[in-house]
Amino acid sequence: MEAKPQRAEEAKKWLNKCISDYSGYLNENYVHLRAFAGLRELGVSTDKFKEDDMKLEEYKKQWLKDINVEEKNYESILEKEEEIVVK
Repeated sequence: MEAKPQRAEEAKKWLNKCISDYSGYLNENYVHLRAFAGLRELGVSTDKFKEDDMKLEEYKKQWLKDINVEEKNYESILEKEEEIVVK
């Protein structure tokens, strides 16, 4: 895949469209494999678990912001709670 940096976003859009729209065909796996490889080459993570973890972290930060708790304080509370549970 040879894409200029300014066209990377467009390439990502088309590769994702290929993955979501191209299904039910005999060579679907091959096409999806090539599309995922293209996305990885563009620097897009195709690791589902990593993506879920990133979203979870994003939601956690938003939640802490909504309830006015600093992330450091939240982490220290979790550490203290873990110490109590371990004892």
